[in-house]
Order: sequence, then structure tokens, then C-alpha cells
Amino acid sequence: MGTYNSVIEYYQKKSFALRDEIERVADEAYTLRILSIKELGLAPEVEHLLLHPFRVIRNEAFALRLHFALLEGHLIQKSWWEITHPKRMPSDKEIELHVRSFDMNIKRGFIIGVFSVQEHTLREYIRKTNPGILNNAKDSYWKIRNHFFTNYSFNGNVQKFLSVLKLLASIRNTFHNDGLFYPYDDNRLEIEYKDHKYIFEVGKPIDFVEWELLIDLTEEIANFFFELNSNSNFYNQITT
Repeated sequence: MGTYNSVIEYYQKKSFALRDEIERVADEAYTLRILSIKELGLAPEVEHLLLHPFRVIRNEAFALRLHFALLEGHLIQKSWWEITHPKRMPSDKEIELHVRSFDMNIKRGFIIGVFSVQEHTLREYIRKTNPGILNNAKDSYWKIRNHFFTNYSFNGNVQKFLSVLKLLASIRNTFHNDGLFYPYDDNRLEIEYKDHKYIFEVGKPIDFVEWELLIDLTEEIANFFFELNSNSNFYNQITT
């Protein structure tokens, strides 16, 4: 948890800010963009396709806000543990371990949820616009991702979005491997994003997956889809 000695101290100092930030992202990055797409008056099936990632990730964001509230109001409060464990009050160390485990489970679910919806959406976009390039449903995520950066512009933000999707995918794969990084090519990985290098060492855990980073990546996923949807070539393909 960065400079914090424990996950409890982190939430004691960060929970209000985290709840406010994820709510801002849900409203500004997703709700407002849902409304802007609905104003286009698209055919229902096209509108559903374009809105899907915004709706799902907005729901993930609001669910996350409830998790922060639960941690803030209950799990980091010793009084809550006294009420729920009347026969044997857990020690401070045990409470820390319980909260840390709960925190990791929330992160795992949130990461997989956000990654899954963007991957699913990109595959659905290809089925709509270029169905011939998909050999089968198991085509590599990287092949799917690269198709969009090869064929559509992103207003000068290609490198940023490449880093966003690579970083999110690498974090997700690490969590899928029980928190240890095992890439397909057995190579150490460095990803530069917003002037910071995120390092993945083979067979080792990563220690930089804090909520500030995940919330930032979530907002950038919204930016990625919105810029893709605003691309005239893509828009013309998806709406015909």
C-alpha cells in the first residue's frame, strides 16, 4: 500500500477520497457518455453495442463505491469486529489479514470485470465491422487489440491507450495466476504509463496495484472507447 504500513491505515486515510473519485469517474466518464450516445438516435442494436461497455463498467464502479463504504464503515472499525465476533475478538494482526484478503478479492473481481467487458466489446466490434479477420473465438487478445490501433486513429493518444490496455491486461493475467506474473514468453516486462515504469518480474508478485491506479485505468478505458466510437471510419462501419 505504498507509504502506508497497513491496508487499514490506507483506508482510514483514503476511503472518502476513493469513493468520491470512483463516483466522479462513473458519472463523468460513463453516465455522461451514455447520454451523449443515446442522443445520436441510433438503431437499437447499434446503440446497445456502443453503450454496453459504458453501462457495465459504470455498474462495476458503483458496486466498488459500496465496497469502499463497507470497508470504511465496518471492516476497518474494531467496534464492528467486537459486535460480529462476540466469542473471540480477532487480534489486530488477524483483522489486518482479514481486511487485506477482502481488499484483494475486491480488486481481483474489479480488474477481471473491467478487463473482460473491454475485451468482449472489442471482439463484438470486430464481429460487426470485420468478421473475416477472426479465425475463431480464441484468437489472441493482442491480435484483437492491435487491429483497432492499426485501422483507427485516436487523436494522438495511440501510445497512451496501448499502455493502458497492456497494463490492464498484464495486471489481470497476474491476478489470474494467484498474484504472480507468468508471461507467455517468460520475459520480464516494463510498461511505461504517465511517466512511470511499471515492472513485472517473472514469478514474482506486483506491488503497485493500488486503487488510484485502477481508477485511473478505468477512466482511460472510457476515453478509449469514446475516442474509438468518435472515429468516423469506425462509426460508419458500426452503424451500417
